[in-house]
Amino acid sequence: MKEKFFIKASSIISSLGDSMESVWQAMEKGESGIRPLRRLSLKKEIPSIGGELPEELEKRIEPYFENPYSRAYGMGRFLMEKVIEDAKKKDAYNPKETGLVLSSTKAELDELEAMWQDPDFSKNRNVYPNRWNPYILARDLARAGQIQGPVLAVSAACASGIAAIVQAIFLLQRKMVKEVIVLGLDILASFIYEGFHSLSALSPFPCRPYDKSRQGLTLGEGGAALLLSQKISESSLPYLWGMAITNDSTHITAPSKEGKGLILALQRLLEESQKSWKEIGYINGHGTGTIYNDAMEAVAIQKVFPSSPWVSSLKGFFGHTLGAAGVLETLLCSEILRRKRIPPSMGFQEMGVSGNLKIPKDWIEWDGKNLITIKAGFGGVNGVLGMAYEG
Repeated sequence: MKEKFFIKASSIISSLGDSMESVWQAMEKGESGIRPLRRLSLKKEIPSIGGELPEELEKRIEPYFENPYSRAYGMGRFLMEKVIEDAKKKDAYNPKETGLVLSSTKAELDELEAMWQDPDFSKNRNVYPNRWNPYILARDLARAGQIQGPVLAVSAACASGIAAIVQAIFLLQRKMVKEVIVLGLDILASFIYEGFHSLSALSPFPCRPYDKSRQGLTLGEGGAALLLSQKISESSLPYLWGMAITNDSTHITAPSKEGKGLILALQRLLEESQKSWKEIGYINGHGTGTIYNDAMEAVAIQKVFPSSPWVSSLKGFFGHTLGAAGVLETLLCSEILRRKRIPPSMGFQEMGVSGNLKIPKDWIEWDGKNLITIKAGFGGVNGVLGMAYEG
């Protein structure tokens, strides 16, 4: 694409903090938000660790709850309020000309679990079986934010965040709105742990993306919101310059071992944006810590990039936030561009994937202008975005 889509305003919450400054400072200190779970009680054979919101952050979102089990809605309300506050500080914000695209894999799953565990829970509350549907959550959040433009929900497994950003770009390209809020979130729930455990995909220790000793992923919760716009009053903002989504068409839960879908996505991103692989100085990898994902990524990256740029995963800092990952990590990539510092791949010590990826163990001072973020998910979905900053 030839257009530029700027990140005009934002909000964030994760196990490391509820502002960009608090999250970034924790990362620079080498802190990880992955810890023993406080809220969930799991079967003893399931690893009981994750990037769970600490108690002090839980209290920040509690005022937004409709009931004790509406954590997803509360987190979404928090992110919506904060991104709108940020937008109003920087420029005029008009909900009549703003759309919303929600990214989530499980939405309000906590309310559905409450119904299973306590049949009396829903008798006197606004709870019904399809509250887990992301479209219902998107509608409710749009109403809370008084958004009057198009409202969409995207659920494409772990590539949901990238897919949601792509949908937002389509809305802007078609002049349907002037600005779009992309809001990604997911919460930790017993159902999700049971599912990943059934696939033997959970690591017994904090995830170690690309490392020789990796044994799986670590789940996390949180979210982020981005306000995307083509028209800005300030030119020195990070922006998106390219996008691509493909599918492996290989297996419902396993990626193509040859990385066919991701290779195609990366190639299309560069070709359609008329950029050379040499212009890319950093790749924010999906890097879940599972055997097959990390191996596939390494193959695909080195097929498209004859000489590897820096590659790191952010999952070791706060876990895999599922449907939130694409939005949350895109926001962090904008900060990487601003601060010109590449974070290490936390947990990485010894190369565990083929080839010669440049994976940092410590922070790297970087003077590049272009990066790519990658997300891949169940069903073989691959999403990639190109980003830059000229400030």
